[in-house]
Amino acid sequence: MKFRISKIKGHLKKIFFRIYLFLSYSIFILGSSYCDFNKSLQFQGSLPFLPNEITQVLNSGLSNLVVSQGTLYPVFSTSTTSYLVTLSSGTTSMTVTPTASDPLATITVNGISVTSGNASGNITLSSGSNTIIVQVTEQDGTIKTTTINANVVTNFLVKVNITGLLGTLVLTNNSESLSLTANGEFTFPTSLLNGSSYSVAIISKPSSQFCAITSAPNNNLPYGTISADITMTIQCSSGYLYNGTVYQTFPIPSIPSLIQLTTMAGAYPTSTLGNTDATGSAARFDNPIAIATDGSNIYVADIFNNAIRKVQISDNSVSTIATSAGPHGIATDGLYVYVTSFNTHVINRVPVGGGTVQTIAGTVNTSGNLDGQGISARFNTPTYLTTDGSNIYITDRGNNQIRKYSIATGNVTTIVTGLTSPNGITNDGTYLYIANSGVNNIMRYNLNLGGAATVFATGGFTSPYGLAMDGSNLYVFEGSGKQIKKVVISTGAISILISAVGYTDGTLGSTAQICTSGNPCDSSLTTDGVFLYIADRYNHSIRKIGP
Repeated sequence: MKFRISKIKGHLKKIFFRIYLFLSYSIFILGSSYCDFNKSLQFQGSLPFLPNEITQVLNSGLSNLVVSQGTLYPVFSTSTTSYLVTLSSGTTSMTVTPTASDPLATITVNGISVTSGNASGNITLSSGSNTIIVQVTEQDGTIKTTTINANVVTNFLVKVNITGLLGTLVLTNNSESLSLTANGEFTFPTSLLNGSSYSVAIISKPSSQFCAITSAPNNNLPYGTISADITMTIQCSSGYLYNGTVYQTFPIPSIPSLIQLTTMAGAYPTSTLGNTDATGSAARFDNPIAIATDGSNIYVADIFNNAIRKVQISDNSVSTIATSAGPHGIATDGLYVYVTSFNTHVINRVPVGGGTVQTIAGTVNTSGNLDGQGISARFNTPTYLTTDGSNIYITDRGNNQIRKYSIATGNVTTIVTGLTSPNGITNDGTYLYIANSGVNNIMRYNLNLGGAATVFATGGFTSPYGLAMDGSNLYVFEGSGKQIKKVVISTGAISILISAVGYTDGTLGSTAQICTSGNPCDSSLTTDGVFLYIADRYNHSIRKIGP
């Protein structure tokens, strides 16, 4: 029997592949002795007698697809056959670089042959939708088609640059949504007319991460009017936003037994005010009135120093990240620190690493009671803050209200009215808890259902002021009562953690002391799930209670 191989299309680049084909074909011949072998066999561009395993390898389509302009949406996958690329107005051409999984397959882009792994020639584009067809012809004649819709917009684009994402992030711009699972730059498909509005919001994010818009046009705000293509940077980091604070571990740890009071920073054992960045007892504060944590740092509204300070939890070192008039309430989403300015009636923010303070709501030195967007809103002596990652909740004490600032749109709305000298607030993602200081009770407002706030806890409080929670318990720092109390959320049971007045570290119920005899404890507390942190205002120190 003569067996002659006359020609094989393509180029077999690997010797082992040639051997595999030869052996496979020899086995076929030996098993088919009844066939007529007088005719010589000749391959003509395909291998019809290959085993299924080889056929599957050769028929695997594209292994990669790259475009010279814009970004494929969704991200390239070997199982996806249709993509969108949104391109800026004025884009006139682009190239496509397809790579086949099988080195023997042939590729065409819009009917023109392209070598696998190389760029096509320039593809002319016009305004609107442009269809680009990529076809891979396998050795058995199977054709696999991938379509790219290259949409050249006639107006302007809103783009996002994602970093640190580990999961699925869903964004909206006005009413249009974008679901992303990878880092990189992506574009909302619908272009916007010159002068029309945009408003980018984070709708959902991975459960073990918090994400925020860290860079945007219009003074870093995620909303405004468009006059050119714009790009926003969204940064995601590991951690979990819950109960008005950010935990950097997941799941959230359960707070242990609270036994010992310790001074982290500020002159101890003698109370001395000042304005000194240093470590531990060498640092100085002047009436630190509010604190918040991101799990690694304690952020401090140092009210009479007009400063935003940071205490690093690992070593108790204190630094100043910004100056701000009359900082009172403070909250963080892990990427920004939000601060009220009670005496200038505005809400400010600054990056957690420090930088320029930016007013995001209210107008400096203009009080009032007006809902609106950003600086058009009006407050009257805003004090405490909390956040759920999408909104900042503000105690508008002079108006006896709770206001909500949407991080995505900048809109300020009033959600709770009829309070009496409200102060500290915290939330668990479902409920907002409010220290209604003037009538000595704790109010609760349903963030999902809205409606009126209702009384959550009453009796046993004397001017409740600062609030914090760990998911199971609500911690209350009393102003006139000068005590820290714990309320079990499920039962409403109230117990006293610390009540002795003075400035001594030690065991709760024994030597531990807080506050001073001549002033109320009108300050706040927070927790990172391990310790309960206290702004001991008139002792000019930051303290913690833990195991």
